Amino acid sequence: MSVVVYKCPSCGAAISFDADAQKWLCQFCGSAFDKDVKPESVDGKENTENTEEIENPACPEWETAPEHLSAEQEESYREQEEFFEQEIDTYICPDCGAKLMTGQTTAATFCAFCHNPMIIQNRLSGVYKPKKVLPFKIGREKAISIFKKKLKKRFLVPKVFRTDAQIEEINGIYVPFWLFDCEAWGGFHAKGMQVHSYRSGQYHVTVTNHYNIVREGSAAFYHVPADASKKMDNTMMDCLEPYQYEDMQDFDMSYLSGFLAEMYDESDKDVLPRIDAKVEEAMQNMLRDTVKGFSSVVPLHKSHTLTKKQSSYALLPVWMLSCRYKEKNYIYAINGQTGRVVGDLPVDVLKGILCSLAVSIGTFLLCLAGGLLWA
Repeated sequence: MSVVVYKCPSCGAAISFDADAQKWLCQFCGSAFDKDVKPESVDGKENTENTEEIENPACPEWETAPEHLSAEQEESYREQEEFFEQEIDTYICPDCGAKLMTGQTTAATFCAFCHNPMIIQNRLSGVYKPKKVLPFKIGREKAISIFKKKLKKRFLVPKVFRTDAQIEEINGIYVPFWLFDCEAWGGFHAKGMQVHSYRSGQYHVTVTNHYNIVREGSAAFYHVPADASKKMDNTMMDCLEPYQYEDMQDFDMSYLSGFLAEMYDESDKDVLPRIDAKVEEAMQNMLRDTVKGFSSVVPLHKSHTLTKKQSSYALLPVWMLSCRYKEKNYIYAINGQTGRVVGDLPVDVLKGILCSLAVSIGTFLLCLAGGLLWA
């Protein structure tokens, strides 16, 4: 099984796609190249004939674990067991010879020792070859700047999230998406009321008119996205929308050099219910927007039908940063094209208590001072 690497024609060092320059740059000699860079394919798959310990490794810590474990120990052992239960492939770095272990859905990665980028070719071919790729427009430094700017407005975020060492762990990932083009028909049935009041002599008259509201219509939808990786949180990926699809390119593996990438493990049929829900919501919103001039509208019934569904496989750019705090993982994501941010940031309880005390003391002192002045 071969891996693909992109080398600098000038010095032979690894080159990566630079989001800011929209070129392929060599970090060693500083050369810049356009899209005509050529890949080198090498056999990076390790011979696994005598590697039973890699595929079914024993966990000595688990075997010798004490009967009574702390919550932290139990979590550590559980994570090790889950890791070794995964389908793992082992590759040899063509530059330094180090062994790399990857999951079954990893399509592009780095060598943990020399940090050279590598692309696993067979995971981007056949039915797994994307039709399109949306290149990163936001580089690493800008992504870090966006994250730090958000942190400035979050005083209660724990210190561990603010350290440079933690922030430097941010990774650019090409996430697999299914993009659907489809047509939809929708219907909307509701009860509407118009209330009008006026005075007639000494009487106050209120007139209420009741209406039966019926709306029907059809619309075409293009590039409705749904992430196709079980590793990704669907709600978070939805919140990163919208993407600007006019910048999409025909798929070329060179865009992945310097980034991580995942291949899909959910088919277009698997994600279709999510697409259906998105289209239904958009269709109903459009129909309801045509209902105007009523004092109140009470929905009674809605319906929709999705037709002419056509899907295509694409890779979209996301910057992701995760941090473990108090036995929970917190994930922060940035749209790698538009800079839109989504994050679940923790709150430092101690900071929260101190902040509340400071506000309470400040309020008390103001009230005390006001009372003295009044006296």
